[in-house]
Amino acid sequence: MISGIRTQKKNQAEQYIKKHALLLKPGEAMPPIRSLMKGCGLGRNAVEAAVRQLITDRLLEARERSGIYRTE
Repeated sequence: MISGIRTQKKNQAEQYIKKHALLLKPGEAMPPIRSLMKGCGLGRNAVEAAVRQLITDRLLEARERSGIYRTE
């Protein structure tokens, strides 16, 4: 039951972040994690898991010491 709730929260965060990312031009920066947390109303773990998944899906890319960006 707990993992089902986690999956649901991760999916909710992923949908929110994906929708936001698609509004950006390639190469533009995503807002900070804290802003994303406030926007979707979920915790850091759910938001970071969603960001990691979108990086794996190559919609986003993480640049060391710079932030998270929409892919080119």
